[in-house]
Amino acid sequence: MDEFYNTLTRPGVLILALCVFILTFFIRRLVEIMFPRLKKRTEADKAPYVTAAAMWWDEVILFLIPVVLGAGIAVLCRKISYVMPVEPITVGGSILWGIVIGWFSGFFYKVCRNLLKAKTGVDLDLEQVGKDASGS
Repeated sequence: MDEFYNTLTRPGVLILALCVFILTFFIRRLVEIMFPRLKKRTEADKAPYVTAAAMWWDEVILFLIPVVLGAGIAVLCRKISYVMPVEPITVGGSILWGIVIGWFSGFFYKVCRNLLKAKTGVDLDLEQVGKDASGS
């Protein structure tokens, strides 16, 4: 268990997870600005989604984006021992590693955000940043 914990808390793994989280955030914002009908409606509305595409976007695609990004970045970085758990790693192994990191990227971001908040008092709530910038 200690080896698993040490592998997941390596700086390269955390950087990979944060990169996936940040890229996912910007992809989501960009797509939702380009296609505003994909945004989930407020709780006061009768139907949570305007279209079926909005439901697919919120229920399926948003969960796939970090997984695909994680796998893609891991394949590109598979020769970098700083990011990968073992050396050398196969393409299939790097895809699997990237899927795991992509899947848990939101969790890693929340852990890093809470650690930063505990140490410095600064809260990096990207959801609030996005709302402040759009004026909502």
